[in-house]
Amino acid sequence: MPFRKPVRVLLVKPFQPVRNPLCQPPLGILYLAGALRAWLGKEVEVRYEDHRLFQEDPLRAARRIAAENYHVVGFSALNYEAEVVHQMAKVIKALSPQTITALGGPYPHSSLPRARERGGFDWIFDGEAEFSFPQAVAAQFFGQGTLAEVPGLVYRPSPRSRYETGPPPVMPQELDRIPFPAWDLVPFDLYAQRPNMNGWLKGKRYAPIFTSRGCPY
Repeated sequence: MPFRKPVRVLLVKPFQPVRNPLCQPPLGILYLAGALRAWLGKEVEVRYEDHRLFQEDPLRAARRIAAENYHVVGFSALNYEAEVVHQMAKVIKALSPQTITALGGPYPHSSLPRARERGGFDWIFDGEAEFSFPQAVAAQFFGQGTLAEVPGLVYRPSPRSRYETGPPPVMPQELDRIPFPAWDLVPFDLYAQRPNMNGWLKGKRYAPIFTSRGCPY
């Protein structure tokens, strides 16, 4: 039977305490939100949360998210955020087993074996995901292809099964095909009050940009 409801997707940037906390709009997540909307339209409802804004306790946040019963909860993580995202994903799966937990970002791209071993995630994306994430959602909920066809996706067919691997990740060859970030989701005034990488912007509304694909640091 076809999936009738809009797929409710939450994209999360976790809070991991560090010595010099920085917080700016997470472009990777915003690009994913824009891509999901562009490819799936009204079939998907996308939100994002940046837990760095309020330094929300990760496990408390995970319990709150689990109670919302999202269809998909996706995390974007740097390497130093690995521990916290695995903890959060496991809490969400324990409290809301039907929710699909997904992981992307530099951490799984550079440490895929570790990401698989630590567990907690149903989907793990290796590499750019603006095309593969919407493709996975379409396969899972609308029967448009299969998860086995999604490039760069490591997935579990069922919660207790072993991970299986799709085709190798594909780098986007035409960057102009990638939709713009979902800027309408961003609370710019909140980010203006948080430390960022440019002291001149203190207290001012701003938006970051990518000048090329790759590590912004």
